[in-house]
Amino acid sequence: MIAVIIIILVLFALAVIWLSINIQMELTGLNIWIKIMFFKVQVYPRPKASTAKTKKKTEKPAETEEKPRKPKEKMDYKGFARILLKAAGRIRRKLGINRLKFHYTAGGPDPADTALQYGRVSAAVYSLMPEVCRIFNVKHKDVSVSVDFDIEKPTVELDLSMGMYLWQIIYIGIFTLADFSKLKSNN
Repeated sequence: MIAVIIIILVLFALAVIWLSINIQMELTGLNIWIKIMFFKVQVYPRPKASTAKTKKKTEKPAETEEKPRKPKEKMDYKGFARILLKAAGRIRRKLGINRLKFHYTAGGPDPADTALQYGRVSAAVYSLMPEVCRIFNVKHKDVSVSVDFDIEKPTVELDLSMGMYLWQIIYIGIFTLADFSKLKSNN
């Protein structure tokens, strides 16, 4: 009975644990976090490590005698690329984008160049957004391109939150490993 309860709890955890990556880019710089349910860990830029743990050892490793190496097996690059593309397709179908916020403000000292910059960026952004929404499952999007003739440099603000459930990651990993084992057994 206890084993059944444990199995049910594990399956429930796999069904509800959401893993996400949050990316924010502003004037201050780029920040990347990985979020697992309620726990948030900053990946980039890394937090500063304490100076007490950064002592370096000056010992040199003992020299070892070189052994003759076995010739490497030839790798099937086409099969490897096919497996990676199949895994990328699985990730694309399972990946959910919760929030996509992109604000661009064109600016510069010359008003004509600023207007041309605004036209190029708005054409690129507004032609790519339907494709991004078609390829990925985007829940909330906030995209705007504007122009400001009073600022000296263009500004970009990006806020992207994407993720998938833990069971989806395990599903993709299992099938990708199965494809790799098939490739390895065929060689």
